[in-house]
Amino acid sequence: MLLGGPSTSPLDVGTQVKLRQAINSAAGLAFLGGLAYCSYSYLTAESRVKGICAAIPPGSTLQSLTEFASSHGLNAPSGRSDVVIMAEARTFGRYGCKAHLKNGVVTLVEYDHAD
Repeated sequence: MLLGGPSTSPLDVGTQVKLRQAINSAAGLAFLGGLAYCSYSYLTAESRVKGICAAIPPGSTLQSLTEFASSHGLNAPSGRSDVVIMAEARTFGRYGCKAHLKNGVVTLVEYDHAD
């Protein structure tokens, strides 16, 4: 005996099952895709960010450093007047570059890992 009476759905049971399976498959693929993206981002972060840090030329001004950061996926420089941190947005700030400044000019750039 059915509880609540007969079904009012315009879809028969077989169609409902197929629709539910399709929706579940799409949700599962979206989840796996997001997991793969995050995993890849973290597994390759060290070498990727070290390369970005190495590309920052000493002698850059804070203005050119800000432009470089935005064009390479780093957050805008922030910190004290003599040391600024530019974290990679893709890894939620865990990996980045630390730039040492003297009189507003970059003197040294180091890879930085927030662990």
